[in-house]
Amino acid sequence: MTIRNAGRRAVALTAVQVEGAKDVRLLDAYGGPPLRQLTIPAQSRIRLEPGGTHLEFTGMPRSLVAGDSIAIELRFDSGTQLTFQAPVVPPINAVIPSVANLVWWCASLTGHDGMERSYFWVGVLLAFVPVGVFGTIAVLVARGAYHSIHSDAALRAVGSADS
Repeated sequence: MTIRNAGRRAVALTAVQVEGAKDVRLLDAYGGPPLRQLTIPAQSRIRLEPGGTHLEFTGMPRSLVAGDSIAIELRFDSGTQLTFQAPVVPPINAVIPSVANLVWWCASLTGHDGMERSYFWVGVLLAFVPVGVFGTIAVLVARGAYHSIHSDAALRAVGSADS
């Protein structure tokens, strides 16, 4: 999710509610205690994403599956409240298996039937590495474009309400 502040002064995200979640925390990439607020400087944007500053919510009444959507409400120190529907997407590791999983899979198939079988499965692994790497890059680029298009349009109101 990208939060863009088109206003002339900084705004701070002070509260987040997620539909059905018992607990929502705003965390930064470095660990530590949850952030009390997140400042978005004037004329800039902040991206919430895995591995960086992100939201963590727990206590959902049901499991989320790809294709679902959940309501998220953002509250800012300017008094602006923004509610939108966020699509649930599969985690990247569910879309493309990791190289470590491929190594384990190939090693388990080699068994003790001779070196020829081992060479065959190592060849299969080597063939899948470029597919996995470039496939992952393609999925990340497409996913980033999708989220940028959909989240920026929904979140433009944050800065305009502050202007």
